[in-house]
Amino acid sequence: MLYYTFFKEAMAVTTPQPQKPQPDRRPHLAQIHINPENQTPETIHLTVTDDGFDFSTAKQMAKEMAFEKCDAPMILSWKNNKTGESYPDYECGVSDRPFWIRYAEGRGANLTIDFNDGDFVFMILKM
Repeated sequence: MLYYTFFKEAMAVTTPQPQKPQPDRRPHLAQIHINPENQTPETIHLTVTDDGFDFSTAKQMAKEMAFEKCDAPMILSWKNNKTGESYPDYECGVSDRPFWIRYAEGRGANLTIDFNDGDFVFMILKM
């Protein structure tokens, strides 16, 4: 009886319990649908003279203008020439053009919005 009790307790401890299913944590891929009628590359040059005009305001204006051009724009890269910051902030290889431009062009950027002769530049994919 002692052996049976010990065996029963040992089995209770080591018997695996059914586990709850874990959520799927693998990355999910999405398909981007592009309107083929709206793929002509275009550049918009704007001059804003407001003293309070900053990067945040320029980004918001760029978004609004991009939504006027298509239903689902995506900012691929940008440059803030007032601070020298850019996205993506990465250098790859040697080239005559900055990486943030090559990055956006390589991903299909077809709308460039340039504020104040390059103070703020946004490269956008019209979808």
